[in-house]
Amino acid sequence: MDTLLVIPLLLGPVQIDARLAEPQYAQALHLSLDHVVEPAESAPLPTEIALWHDSTHLYIGFRASEPYGIRAENLQRDRANWGSDNFLMFLFGLPPGDQGYLFVVNPLGTVGDARLYNYTDFRFGWDLDWAARVRREGDTLWTGELALPLADLGFRDTLYLQITRSATLPDESGFFQLLSWVPADLAHLDLTTARPLLLEGGLHPRHRQKLPFQVTMLPTLTLVWTSPFFSDLGYARIGTSLYQYRVGMDLNLKGERWKLSTTFLPDFAQVEADLAQLNLERQRVLWLPEKRPFFYEGLELFSTWLDPLYTRAFVNVRAALKGEFAFSGRTRAQALMVEDEDLGRAQGLAVGHNARSWTTRGILLAHGGRLLGDLYLRYLHASGVKFHGEGLALSDSGWALSLASEYQPGGIGPYFRLSGKVLSPGLDFPTLLLPYGSDLIKGALNLGYNGFFRRRWIPALFVGSNYSRRHRFRDRSFFNESWGIWAAVSPLSPLILGFGYSAYRDFSGYAYRFPGISIRLGITGPRMLELSYGSGTLGSQKAETWGLIGSYRWSTFRVSGGLSLYFVETPEGRDTLGTAYLKLSYRHPAGLYLRLFYQRAKQAPPFPEEETQVVIAYEPGGRSRLYFIFHPFRQEEEETFWRQSFLKVGYEVRL
Repeated sequence: MDTLLVIPLLLGPVQIDARLAEPQYAQALHLSLDHVVEPAESAPLPTEIALWHDSTHLYIGFRASEPYGIRAENLQRDRANWGSDNFLMFLFGLPPGDQGYLFVVNPLGTVGDARLYNYTDFRFGWDLDWAARVRREGDTLWTGELALPLADLGFRDTLYLQITRSATLPDESGFFQLLSWVPADLAHLDLTTARPLLLEGGLHPRHRQKLPFQVTMLPTLTLVWTSPFFSDLGYARIGTSLYQYRVGMDLNLKGERWKLSTTFLPDFAQVEADLAQLNLERQRVLWLPEKRPFFYEGLELFSTWLDPLYTRAFVNVRAALKGEFAFSGRTRAQALMVEDEDLGRAQGLAVGHNARSWTTRGILLAHGGRLLGDLYLRYLHASGVKFHGEGLALSDSGWALSLASEYQPGGIGPYFRLSGKVLSPGLDFPTLLLPYGSDLIKGALNLGYNGFFRRRWIPALFVGSNYSRRHRFRDRSFFNESWGIWAAVSPLSPLILGFGYSAYRDFSGYAYRFPGISIRLGITGPRMLELSYGSGTLGSQKAETWGLIGSYRWSTFRVSGGLSLYFVETPEGRDTLGTAYLKLSYRHPAGLYLRLFYQRAKQAPPFPEEETQVVIAYEPGGRSRLYFIFHPFRQEEEETFWRQSFLKVGYEVRL
């Protein structure tokens, strides 16, 4: 049985400055992170933690070592960037109930907090008035200090604590560290794995008058110079001059059960450019991940299997308003209104209810006098069985249905997924993502196995397969199908050998088939290199495909790149299509940040053939940012080229 730990009651003045110089820290409860959860091959990163309280606040001090360098880029609250930013996370709960609290801070001092419902549902729309400060000592160590008013949240004599740390490795894959008593299972970061700690003397809330809401602002001042061929650059046009002065603003109002966020002329030019994708399956549109902060944060209620709200459809955003409202512990709503220069005005409303095993969502979108309604249902069983059901309908024409069932216990072992989707004729809505268009019936099957073994000759094995087939809805005629199988083994760390086969064909007779192999070195180290080769057919021609990706990091400097090429034998000779990219980044401990991105693509619409993005920023203290952006690109249309470029100088400060 574990020994009950006690957080001491210590009195005296304290200044939240991340220096940890107060005498209370010498008498505090000291803990250390010494258990790595993911990936298993990683060595623990030293992290020391000190806990004490003064009957109203819990104080947490920590020292976090970063041998690979510190990486943190966001300044907006609740945007934790789990996979890329370094941060420290604290999870508190009051068992046997199903509610808890999450607090997080990154090396720039940006904070995030959320309430936890039903063990797995995080609500980042909830905000608490708490203090956090950080200090960076070079680029390999940062310290932090937090003061949490836990007494005002209802804590008295005991709290259940789980501490987790996430760090970025040189190959851009993050990993997590937990206190040694917590089970190594990322699927259970909830109150059921937290350990009780006794609060010496208990907590006593202070009764003080609070403001009805909080106000935060992030103004942006920008000077833009554009080329004469100024058109779609990803933000709203202001005037016709080549030189433009722009003032943007992010404004947030936050109450106890509601949150309103608005943005005016947002500066999305700082967002990293998209990697080009080869459109081998001749889809009508390609899915692109959302990276823009306003849309990235807090729109999970609108996310379903049918993707009724595809925010990348908004390109030239003039203004947007987003609100979140909590009606009870398990029911909440989100509302969104976007004014886009190309699409006009679009509105959305989503309401969701979460029980322990059931999740329901209702979505209503409006644009141009038309309405889209969506009803989503999910059931999750403790055994790993899941069920999804969804129905979507337009006010004038068109509807869609989606059903799926799957089984995957904890990510290890066998997995199974069977899904079906029906898209009727007439589906046409600006934010509805339909890669192949409407008028389709789709069925898909996925089977596989993930396993780790204690044998030297095969410590890890991953196998999988997929098959999907689509038919026209009206006449049930064949449209297209795709299938694939793959296997990966790790005979020794950090080597992974992969084998795969992918194929596709459509109603016109167009098809491709590519068996291939891959070799990867460097799973978690500062060096990573992967080489792949395939030989098959593309269309009716023989083809070969080569791929190469790699990354390297020296302390504060990171470089990564990728190359994907297809060589197709045609009657006229060898034709080449593919993509290549290079990314460089450098961060100086004083706050200087540099990012360079260069990309070439051939026959990969809708991406430019050549694109460059240069970002230079200075971020002193994490509360302001001065940046310079240069972004030229070249696009090919009907055997002609046209160029676009812009230069931007901007300044933003968080108030």
